Amino acid sequence: MKFINHMFLLSILDMAYDLHAIGILTGGIVITKRHMTALAGVFSLAALCAPQAQAEWIQLDHVTGEVTQVGGSYQYAFGVYNDSYWNGNGDEDWSAAPFIIDFELPYYADMGITNITSPWGWDYEIAKIGVANPDTGWTGVAAWMTDPDWSNSPFAGVTEVIHWYGYCVWGGEWCTGMSAITPGNYLAPGEIVDGGSPFGFTASYGATDAPYQTSWLYAPLNVGDPPMPMMPASPCALGQCGGGSSNVPEPGSLALASAALLAAVGIRRRNKLAS
Repeated sequence: MKFINHMFLLSILDMAYDLHAIGILTGGIVITKRHMTALAGVFSLAALCAPQAQAEWIQLDHVTGEVTQVGGSYQYAFGVYNDSYWNGNGDEDWSAAPFIIDFELPYYADMGITNITSPWGWDYEIAKIGVANPDTGWTGVAAWMTDPDWSNSPFAGVTEVIHWYGYCVWGGEWCTGMSAITPGNYLAPGEIVDGGSPFGFTASYGATDAPYQTSWLYAPLNVGDPPMPMMPASPCALGQCGGGSSNVPEPGSLALASAALLAAVGIRRRNKLAS
């Protein structure tokens, strides 16, 4: 390609020389064809030395969701899409391609979640945040807890997640492609083959906005903010665990409750002594 550029520049300069326009182009300075050849070489060298865009994988994903009411319960189903792409010329470097190997959603016990399903080649667990599980690849990290979009939401205080993982990945590198979601591919409801099910579950509530997280082979965690409601709108998901506004009581509330309890114990003790 650089040789073609060189010859193109040389042909333009040669044409200018043959048309006797070189005097105009150079302000009257006489330039020979040998000079023009050297000048074309300089142009080509400059092109070779110009900064080139680094060829690399661009990590992208998105998640879709479907919620269907069936009687008094709700059926949830999710699609996970790997939108990553190679931004360079030539063949992709698949030795470091970003594969999605985990998919996580926040979990509160009061969501009434049952019948969790997984695509073929995937499994799930209810995992604790802060407690890694090397057998499933769970790192213990829910990155939405510090993400600016979700750090002030009820999901910043959640202690568990539904963790879907491609179990074939952790069984050996030879089967990575069988369960991981590779760039340009996806696992979505209605398009699951081989008798598998979508990522999904049954719940007691309709949906509210919630984050998701994908974990990757050869790429960092990614937190997503989907355009549709994601998780059951249970009291805890709405920030009303136990009738309060958060999942964890404030220190002041604990102090008041302790004082009230001690006062009640004192009254009962005095009544008992008086009797």
